[in-house]
Amino acid sequence: MNKKKILIALALIALLVFFFYNGFGLSKTHDRSDTAVLLKREIRERIKKECKTNDPEECSQYGMKLTCELLRFTEKNDIANGKANCVGYARLCSEICNYALKHNRIECKCKSVVGYVTFYGINLCEILQAIVPQNYKNFVKDHDFVQLDLGYKYKYFDPSLYDYFIDCTTYHKRD
Repeated sequence: MNKKKILIALALIALLVFFFYNGFGLSKTHDRSDTAVLLKREIRERIKKECKTNDPEECSQYGMKLTCELLRFTEKNDIANGKANCVGYARLCSEICNYALKHNRIECKCKSVVGYVTFYGINLCEILQAIVPQNYKNFVKDHDFVQLDLGYKYKYFDPSLYDYFIDCTTYHKRD
């Protein structure tokens, strides 16, 4: 192949990757009412040392990356042993972010919320509900992620999908 064809092929691949990753979104249905995760002292000390910023979005990015470092995705939550599903990822990430926000004296708050993942507006949880075996239907009926209240808008972000290199960050205006 000549250089022109290679460049065109690479450009098309880059464009497909761009459309694929930018098509994901998050839509909240309700708040998660479960109890919070207690952060171990080592994690709190690490956050103090590593996350020094006055930008709440940087705190959320830091929280998402640290959560992915500390957890591996499984069907059941066992956060103490580094295993969790989307509920555990969202809980731990919310606590990490809130600790970082508080430590940096930022007046914002994170919390776990429930909703669904979209791909160009299509509810992926509904699609999965229709195709998975009966014993997995409850597992895919909805999805947990994190809401960062920025005061004038909400930032929704998903540490469990981020662990699979999918950045699903979505912004919504406050009502």
